[in-house]
Formats: sequence, structure tokens, C-alpha cells
Amino acid sequence: ISKVNATGTPTAIITGEKLPTWLASNGANLFWYDRTTKAIRKAPAAGGVASDVYVNTMTAGTAGPAPAVGGFVVTPDGATIYISLGNNVYSLPVATPAATPTLIATEDHGQPGALALNGTKNIVYPVASTVDVDAPLLAANPLPAKCGLEDATGDVIEVAYLDTTLWE
Repeated sequence: ISKVNATGTPTAIITGEKLPTWLASNGANLFWYDRTTKAIRKAPAAGGVASDVYVNTMTAGTAGPAPAVGGFVVTPDGATIYISLGNNVYSLPVATPAATPTLIATEDHGQPGALALNGTKNIVYPVASTVDVDAPLLAANPLPAKCGLEDATGDVIEVAYLDTTLWE
């Protein structure tokens, strides 16, 4: 990972990374996804030692290799990271990478992709294989927010999903 200085010459900030993608900055830190290790990593933007924020060890269903992360976003204060994985979106405190991720939202038809925040109210994302852009509430009660799932009678349910102030 490099920066370009005023003369246009790249200067290395972090070296030795494998396939870094989805670079994001937040305050004094850079975050990226490493497709090889399926880890979200961070390092000081001024340069320094990189560390894992999240390493995907969850399996796809009951067996199989860990799926690739579909996207991530870090809160403006740098305290929380949201991660899309399979049909779900999870949150995790950045300062405690070994913590168990909290399930925030789950989709029935497709995988959440590029994540964005609508202030502190919603996490917003396109859903792969549909034409939907969903916006579950971050403070849903109960969690997780659910979209397109069916209840016991087969009726489609949406729980704690759209905040209508998005569309006013």
C-alpha cells in the first residue's frame, strides 16, 4: 500500500501485504481487505505495523471453507466495523478483534455487498442477485434486522428494515 507524494512518486506505507483491496481510511488509520487471508486489516496511515481487525473463520453453512467478505465499512469514530459475509451483516468492535461478531442484519435473497452508513441510523447496501438496496436499522430491537425471510406460516417478513426518513 503506497501513497503518492507531491512529486508524484509513490512512497510505501505498508509492505508485504497479499492482495490488498477495498482500501478505506478513517482518521489516523487505513483499513483494507486481504483476499488471500480473508482478513480485514488496519495500520496507521503514516505507516507502521499492520494488524488484523477481523479474520473470517466462519464456514459457509455447516461445512466448507470460509466465504469471502462481501464488503466492510468502519464508523467515523473508528470504533466499530461492519462486515458483510454470506447473507449476513455483522458488527465488531475494532479495538477487540477477537470478540464474537454481532449479527446485525440477514437477507433471504442475496448477499449484501458494498456497505455504507447513513449516519448512525442505518447501514445501507446493494443486495447481489436482486435489484434491492436495503437499509436495516443499526439499533434494531430485536436484532438482527431481517429482510425477505418467511415466518412459520410462509408469509414474507421484514423486521427493523427501512427507516422511512431515508426517502422523505
